[in-house]
Amino acid sequence: MLATARSGQIDLILTKSISRFTGNTGDLLETIRALKTLGVEVRFEKENISTFSVDRGLVLTLLASFAQAESEQNSQNVKWRVRKGFEQGKANGFHLYGYSDSPDATDVQIVEQEAEVVRWICAQYMLPTSCEAMATQLITDGRDSQAPGEWVRHILKKPSYTGDLLLGQWSTQESKPGRAVRNSAEHPMYLVENAIPAIIDKGTFTQVQAQIARRRELGARANWSINTVALTSKIRCVT
Repeated sequence: MLATARSGQIDLILTKSISRFTGNTGDLLETIRALKTLGVEVRFEKENISTFSVDRGLVLTLLASFAQAESEQNSQNVKWRVRKGFEQGKANGFHLYGYSDSPDATDVQIVEQEAEVVRWICAQYMLPTSCEAMATQLITDGRDSQAPGEWVRHILKKPSYTGDLLLGQWSTQESKPGRAVRNSAEHPMYLVENAIPAIIDKGTFTQVQAQIARRRELGARANWSINTVALTSKIRCVT
């Protein structure tokens, strides 16, 4: 459309609303300026304004305000829908190793090949085996070609593998739309028991968490690849 306008074939653009014209305020203002330079008028039916009807600076300010308000309203609508889904036990998109993907976790299926890896990681951790050693073994066996130690730790700490889902753990800040941060009790969270098929039982998960806490308390002495002495992990900096 812009190319056609630059060729002189358009002198008026009719659009339903600002959101239909563009969803980005920066793009909106840049496009309006370009069209004004070309002598092309833009009319927004919903907002009942024209880029030729008022002062240029004022119309750009109005357009930006309308776009911002509409964006905030859309964001609130999305959050309301997501929260209502949480109340009904529906996830806002479900993507977890060991399971098939699902938009709301209501039809999740176990991916047995991946589930075997999850069970193996939990069993190995209790032997005990280090996360780094497990990652190396997974790569050697070809069961996961990119399995760093942190990925293994992530698997071990996931309560979702017991079949229970805690929904609402992440939220979007009003000042930073699109960026999710961990919910620190600012918003309600919802525990849905037996929401998905379990890969490990709750007893196993509890034992794994106890082992994680024990290793954390031991510090470096829990890592068999580190040479330790009697005072290792006994002296700690208070800052």
